[in-house]
Amino acid sequence: MKKSLLVVLAFTVFFTSFGQTPCKGDSSMVHRYGSFNVTEEVQDPSVMRALDIRLKSPNDLKGIEKLKCLKKLRLEGESGDPTYVNIDEFSAQLAQLDNLEDLELVNVRFSNMVKCGEVIQNQHQLKRLVLINTNLAKTISDIQLPKSIEELKVSVDELEAIPLSLFELKELKNLDLGFNKIKELPKEIGKLNKLVHLSLNANEIEYLAEEISALSHLETLILSDNRLKELPKNIGSLTDLKVLELKRNSITTIPVSMGTLIALERLNLSENQLKEIPVEMGSLESLSYLNLDKNEMVGLPNQLCQLLELRYLIVSNNRLKDLPLELKQLLQFKTEGNDFTKEPALFTFYKKKVDDAIQRENEKRELYQELAPQMKIFEEANAKFLNEEFIENEDSLINAYKELAPKIARYNDVDYVPPSNLGDVQFLKPVLRAKDIIQFSQDVDKTHVSFVKSL
Repeated sequence: MKKSLLVVLAFTVFFTSFGQTPCKGDSSMVHRYGSFNVTEEVQDPSVMRALDIRLKSPNDLKGIEKLKCLKKLRLEGESGDPTYVNIDEFSAQLAQLDNLEDLELVNVRFSNMVKCGEVIQNQHQLKRLVLINTNLAKTISDIQLPKSIEELKVSVDELEAIPLSLFELKELKNLDLGFNKIKELPKEIGKLNKLVHLSLNANEIEYLAEEISALSHLETLILSDNRLKELPKNIGSLTDLKVLELKRNSITTIPVSMGTLIALERLNLSENQLKEIPVEMGSLESLSYLNLDKNEMVGLPNQLCQLLELRYLIVSNNRLKDLPLELKQLLQFKTEGNDFTKEPALFTFYKKKVDDAIQRENEKRELYQELAPQMKIFEEANAKFLNEEFIENEDSLINAYKELAPKIARYNDVDYVPPSNLGDVQFLKPVLRAKDIIQFSQDVDKTHVSFVKSL
C-alpha cells in the first residue's frame, strides 16, 4: 500500500514540477470563430484534446499554452487577407504544445521564421502537418521537420522546389504538394518508400525522375495540371498503383510498361496530346475507368476489348473514325466530338441492348400485375411455415405453387426448380415488389436517354 502511494506521489510531483497536469477524460473539440479565451472558457485543460479556431486576430490565442494535452490543433486566418493574422507573438506558447499529433495552419503568417521553426520542430509526436497559404515556402527547407510525420500537405505556398530535408521523412505515407510552383520531381523521391498517396497537381513539373519507380507501395499518383511531356519508361514498376491522374499536361506518348500496372483502376489522360495508346494497355486487368477526352487520338487498340472490368470510357473530342466493336462491357461511354464517317457498329449494339432491357422490364411489370394477388397467398403461407404454424390445405398450396413457380422464375430471370415441400418456396425471396420494378424501369429509361444523348 505504501509503495503504491509513493508511486502516485512521484507521478504527481513529476507533472507539477513541469507545470503540467496528467491528461484525463474524453477528447473534446472546440470550433470557434475568433475571441477564444482559454483562461475563461476552459475549466479543465487536461480534458481538451482538439481545438479548431478561425482567427480574427492573434489575441484569440491567449492562454493556449495551458492546453498541454492538446492532440489536434487547427488555426485558420481570414481567407481574404492572410497577412492580417500574424502569430509570431504566440509562437513560444504554441511550441509548448508538445503533445500535438495533428497540426493544421491555414491563412496564417510568421514574420520570424526562426519562431515558426520552433513551433514545428518541437512537435516530436506529430503525425500530420498541413500548411495552406502560409509564407513558409522559402524557409521550409531550413525547418527540421519531425521524423514522426506520416502525412504532410504544403499547398498554395509558391514552393518552387521540394526541400531535400523532406525526403528524410521515412514514415511519410501521404504527401500533398499541390498548387505550388514545383518544376521537377527529383531522384530523391525514391527514398520515401512508404508513400501510399502522392499529389503534385497544379504545379509546373516538366520532369519525373525514374526513381519514382521505387515507391512500391504507392496507390495514388496525382499529377494533373502540370507541364509533363513524357512519363518515366519504368512507370510500370508501380504495381500497387490504383489511381493515376494526368489530366491537362502535354504528354505525347505512353510507355509500354504502363501495361504492367495490374492494380490500376482509374486512369485519366484527358487534355494531353496523345495520338495513340500502346496495345499493352490491354493488360490492365483491373481498369474500370479510362478518360482520353480532348487528345488527338485517331484510333483505339482492339486490345482494350480485353479489359473485362472496364465500365467507363471517355473518348470524346478526338479524331476517332470508328470504335472497336467488342467493347461490350461498358456501362457508360462518351464519344461526341469525333470524326466518325458513319455510326459505329458499337452504337447499334448498345442501342439494342438498352431497348431490350426496357422491353424486358415492361414485360416484368405486366407479369407482376398478373402474379401479385396470388403471391400474397404464398407469402402468408410461407410466413406460417417459418413460424412452424399450422397451414391448412398445404397439399393444394404446393400444387398451385407448382403452376405459378415457372412464371415467377421467369420474372426473376432464374432457373425454375420444382418444390418438393412448402419450405422450398423460400427460394423466391426477396418477394416481388412493384415499386422496385417500376423504379428499375425508370432507371433504365434514364440510361437510355443518357446513352442516346452521348451519341
